[in-house]
Amino acid sequence: MGILKYNCLAILIVIISLIFLFFTQKLQSAEERVAVVSGFVGHVEIEHELVWETVTKIGNSMRNSSVYNEDTVMTMSASMADLVFDDNSRLELKEDTVLSISTGRKTKSKRDQEGFSRNISGMQDLIVRNINLKTGGLRANITPANSVLTGLETPAGVVLVSGSILNLIYDGVKTTLEILEGLVAFTSKGNEIMFEMETGEKVNIFYPGGGRASAEVKVGIIDVRTKFGTVKVEAGKSVGVCRDAETGEVTIIAEIGTISNKTTAGTVTIKTSASLTVKEDSNTGEIKVTNTDGNVTITTIDGVTTKVAAGNSIGPLFEGGPITEYAALIPGREAGFGAIDHGNNSILHQPKDEDVPQKHVKSFAALHNDTAPLRGRLSSRAPSTNYLLDFARKIRGGTGE
Repeated sequence: MGILKYNCLAILIVIISLIFLFFTQKLQSAEERVAVVSGFVGHVEIEHELVWETVTKIGNSMRNSSVYNEDTVMTMSASMADLVFDDNSRLELKEDTVLSISTGRKTKSKRDQEGFSRNISGMQDLIVRNINLKTGGLRANITPANSVLTGLETPAGVVLVSGSILNLIYDGVKTTLEILEGLVAFTSKGNEIMFEMETGEKVNIFYPGGGRASAEVKVGIIDVRTKFGTVKVEAGKSVGVCRDAETGEVTIIAEIGTISNKTTAGTVTIKTSASLTVKEDSNTGEIKVTNTDGNVTITTIDGVTTKVAAGNSIGPLFEGGPITEYAALIPGREAGFGAIDHGNNSILHQPKDEDVPQKHVKSFAALHNDTAPLRGRLSSRAPSTNYLLDFARKIRGGTGE
């Protein structure tokens, strides 16, 4: 009798376990799968709802290879993984890489509220896909699609991609962006700098905090947009831009080589290690110079070159379109990128002060000889721009009407 009772209990436990497993699988299958690991080498793990599972291959089939919304994928040392999305976009993850994937749907009414209706033409619903590279590197081959916007994010900012192939690396100090094919747009985390890149160009991007972003061009010529003009940066040169969210001042620094800043009044030339600080005059809308350090000159449209000094005006502010947060491209975020939460995960390299080249770390306060340089990002969020949304319209060939 005791044995029979024990066997019945065992059978009941097995039945309950099977029922639980069945409903768990049904629930997971009902979730929206955003990608799948199509191939891998070494050790690859996927985190889903705080549970880490190892991707395995048994014969010709893969286990634990599905990637769902807000999942995290991690490759270990000497490992790699290929991810394929529903639209056939592909990611090749290098070793020691951690990234998370999130997607969201923007309805027409939501886009109207956020300004999308003026920038994205034709579509009723828009899928926004965010790939957040927390550490490591990847090669992305993003399929052009009228209904999908893909943003590749690092702690430095976001790259908007469609119909492009690129390499993206974040090593804990800098973001390296190399375009193998196509056209992309980058905007820094605090909107300090914005630029487009095309086939063959390569840039290192530094975002040390303190309201500062730097672009070091390795290959190509990049037009770096700031609130107060466009800075032309050639290969082998670097520009740094500091924004003070409290005063509205912007400082442009020639970190490596001579750079030029095109304004409505002419071209400002900033020699190596020199800097120009400007702000908008709230009464006139003019760009007023508040400080210069080093050799800074302006060549006006009629060809006259003069030295730039504090108090000078270098023309009216560029006319811009409607202000729209580029964070609208990031699913689940209402404004700004927010903090990149690395938690206590030891595999994520946290940059130390000595890791960052010193030419990229001076904060706005340090440029003005403050005794306590700023640490971390300024608390006030920088003014937003519709730059990425304009770019989204461009790569779709639409008019936005």
